[in-house]
Amino acid sequence: RLNSLIAQAKAEISSPEAEGNALSIANKYYGMGTALEGECDAQMDSLLSQINDELVRTGGDTSVVSQIKSLTKSALMDKYKK
Repeated sequence: RLNSLIAQAKAEISSPEAEGNALSIANKYYGMGTALEGECDAQMDSLLSQINDELVRTGGDTSVVSQIKSLTKSALMDKYKK
């Protein structure tokens, strides 16, 4: 969904109608990206909570949960750092 959002933003900002409206368009897509990030964070937090609960239940090492979160965030930031 993020790739689609980026493609839409690029297409809109490149259109002739965008002239003089770059800030408005950027703000629009920034808001949409922020909302998408919130959805993703909520889903990730839910999954990490389930993993943590299972590790607690089975006596596993729960420190891996924070490692998963950190590595996932780093990977996403690297992917979209253009």
